[in-house]
Amino acid sequence: MLAGYVILGGIVLALTVVVMRCQPAAMPAVLREALSEAATVVPRMAFAIVLAGFLANLLPSDGIAAHLGPESGWLGLVLAAVAGAVTPGGPMMAFPIAVAFERFGVGFAHLVAYIAGWSVLGLMRVLVFELPILGGRLTALRWLSSLALPLLAGLAAGLLASR
Repeated sequence: MLAGYVILGGIVLALTVVVMRCQPAAMPAVLREALSEAATVVPRMAFAIVLAGFLANLLPSDGIAAHLGPESGWLGLVLAAVAGAVTPGGPMMAFPIAVAFERFGVGFAHLVAYIAGWSVLGLMRVLVFELPILGGRLTALRWLSSLALPLLAGLAAGLLASR
């Protein structure tokens, strides 16, 4: 996790240097935009962290570990992908659930299948955005052609994690 912060910090520093050298007059607007985004994201993150804590204590850890643990095999991968697909909301909902699942002993393969199911197959997004905007045919083709992706991602993650 520290590496991620270091990489992001390096990118921010490099972009700051670029803006200061190429368009110094834009720096106040850049800072205003960054502060505006922070004012939106930081409270959401705080709530997401609290949500993860509640979920870790309220969800039935035994049942989740049994059905989504490393020994649950293909059925567990399918269940994880379905759980991801039906998880409502954005990353502030899905990622705390994934953190709670990890605390319960859910394996990497199943966590990746859950996150991939949420990001690729998310039913709420399909019903609220894709279907009304893209229409039934394109939505159905996109969704059906993507069904295997969470399982393949979970399988790949399981293979990579076992090395």
